[in-house]
Amino acid sequence: MRLNDTTREYFQRLASISAPEEAYRYTHISDPGKTAVIQRYFAEHELAHYSVLRTSIAPTMIHGGFRNNVIPSEAEAMLDIRVLPDEDMTRFYAQMRRIIDDPAIDIVPNAEAQRPASPPSRLDTDLFRALEHAQKRMWPAAITLPAMVTGATDLAQLRAKGVQAYGLDR
Repeated sequence: MRLNDTTREYFQRLASISAPEEAYRYTHISDPGKTAVIQRYFAEHELAHYSVLRTSIAPTMIHGGFRNNVIPSEAEAMLDIRVLPDEDMTRFYAQMRRIIDDPAIDIVPNAEAQRPASPPSRLDTDLFRALEHAQKRMWPAAITLPAMVTGATDLAQLRAKGVQAYGLDR
């Protein structure tokens, strides 16, 4: 689990509009004595919250063998890796190699699927403040929740060039 400025602010603001039990989880997410229980709860009940806090890997295509009664001599797995915005992919792949610890297994990054490493957009910019101001004028009782999505967007390419980029969802 890793918080960044966006997810930290998201959970802080979400806690301000949540029921007490939920607010407690959101305000204690980084408490070393409580994070394991909270993360387990997220994994079982709030998958979206669980996934925005970590880089995830899901096998999406597996190929191997040619008959059901023959052990394959080789196999291939395609993995969908959803990375946090500032993930160091060189270090991430090295960690995968250490964990797998099998010289017979090659990890080959898909060059077409790579996106540039980029930090999340900052929340202290004039643009973010203008978006917040517009939201308050249109929906006075609502709050602005800065959030990250687990799907891909074009914003990563903009952020890698230093552009502070935001999406809107109501």
